[in-house]
Amino acid sequence: MSVGISTDIDNYKSIPNAYIEAMDAVRIGRHFLGVNNVVNFEDLSFYGIFKEIRDIKRFSSIKNDFFIELKKYDEETNMDLYVTLRSLIYNNMSTEKVADELYLHRNTINYRKKKIVEILGYEPWSMPYLLNTLIFIVSEYFE
Repeated sequence: MSVGISTDIDNYKSIPNAYIEAMDAVRIGRHFLGVNNVVNFEDLSFYGIFKEIRDIKRFSSIKNDFFIELKKYDEETNMDLYVTLRSLIYNNMSTEKVADELYLHRNTINYRKKKIVEILGYEPWSMPYLLNTLIFIVSEYFE
């Protein structure tokens, strides 16, 4: 069982928002920490900001354009480069862990890394692009 803890509330009118925070804490905690954890929403720091900015028109526009070429390539080839990129980010760029997670050979992961760079024209796991990549991937949990 996973438990999410919201921020403190002052009155009963804040209960719906506290419930949403607790559920967000559970969802994010399960994804990054696995099941059977207690996650405090306040410990998630910047994740709470995504709730506030996800509805901003400019953010949505940037987010939709960020990996459009990569996703388009995936649709045409069924290569799952975006899934590979996301897994690389989650696994701190460990080719071996990603290969195990995706049930692929590590050379396939290395090939996909090169293909991602070829399509995007940059390494999305390196600064300054890493920040954009992290924001994009994390924002998916609030859609």
